[in-house]
Amino acid sequence: MLVSMEINIFCIIIFAILFFDLKRKDTTTDQKLFYWYIIDITIFCISDILSYALMDNGGTSTTTLVFLYIINFLYFSTSAMAAYLWFLYVLEKLEINKEGRHLTRYFCFISICLFIVVVALSPVLNFIYYFEKSTEHYEYHRGIGIWLHWVICWGLSIIPSTIAIIQKIRGSESKQRRQNLLLFIVPLLPVTGSIVQVFTGRSLVQIGMAIAIILIHIKLQDSHVFTDTLTGLYNRTYFHKYLDEKSKALKSNVPVFLMIIDVDDLGMVNDMFGYKIGDSIVYAVANIIRKIISNYPKTMLARYEGDEFVIFGYDCTLQLIQEIKKNIKDAVEEWNRIETQTVDVTFGFIKGTKGYFNSFELLIDFAYSELQKEKEKKKNKNRQTQN
Repeated sequence: MLVSMEINIFCIIIFAILFFDLKRKDTTTDQKLFYWYIIDITIFCISDILSYALMDNGGTSTTTLVFLYIINFLYFSTSAMAAYLWFLYVLEKLEINKEGRHLTRYFCFISICLFIVVVALSPVLNFIYYFEKSTEHYEYHRGIGIWLHWVICWGLSIIPSTIAIIQKIRGSESKQRRQNLLLFIVPLLPVTGSIVQVFTGRSLVQIGMAIAIILIHIKLQDSHVFTDTLTGLYNRTYFHKYLDEKSKALKSNVPVFLMIIDVDDLGMVNDMFGYKIGDSIVYAVANIIRKIISNYPKTMLARYEGDEFVIFGYDCTLQLIQEIKKNIKDAVEEWNRIETQTVDVTFGFIKGTKGYFNSFELLIDFAYSELQKEKEKKKNKNRQTQN
């Protein structure tokens, strides 16, 4: 018992350090889920400590039994909720189709709620767990329905891991593959710990959780350096790092392209309506482009400047580039039909083989030149319309 309590205390200290480190940072949706995951497993560890303490020192009073059931309710509920939060985290990181994500999320949420109801009824049903009074204290016993707890926790951990490894195999970018491999490995740590704990009685699942969140936290630190805080896209720093990697990896005859997408008149919007409206437009355009680009594995999207996004791709035909442009343009027009604040974008892109360009910096310069030509055409067209 003492060893298990020490393990829990050690893990709580780790969770507290990471909790306060995350709390002072701006967070994206996936980071918020991770934040709540830490809170949840901290409560899980605390309930485990209190359960051991009461069973060993709480005596055989009715009050002790009531507290034991409350504490174990928290133990089982938070362990199931931790698996659910991890499930949501992986869906967010893998950018699974939103409609399918909502359906899966609701189904899993209902399953979690039903499980929590069953856990709450354990004092009556003895289905998940129960306590028996011995001479000096209460003894914990697993009920015949403990398998339901394992199915919920292991299932919600292993299913997203399977999705991650499938996307790792399909993914073409090394960074994406590394992320998906991490999402596959991380949940296996607490799952393995819980399987060993079933047979040994040691609190090993907490160690697995601690190692898992340290790995994810390290990953989050990288994302703060290379991710744009407003849109969640890669930033200019990472984009140039990515281009450096591709300039070394791609053969000279591989076709490449670079597309710059400029949000028209964003400065005027900021001046007239304020930066909050301007930021909401940038965020909306980023989500539109991200959704389109997610269907093209050999592309990379980043926010380059305040009102500019860049897309780099390789092994792409001219027809595919024009398809990307059309899909983004159509999606923006669809957004304009729904929202009161309309937006327009201008495209500039350049295509050629890697060997044609002396450097990818030149590729950016050419794309900018094409963007300026398109913006000038648009201005001339607007003048003619006004006249």
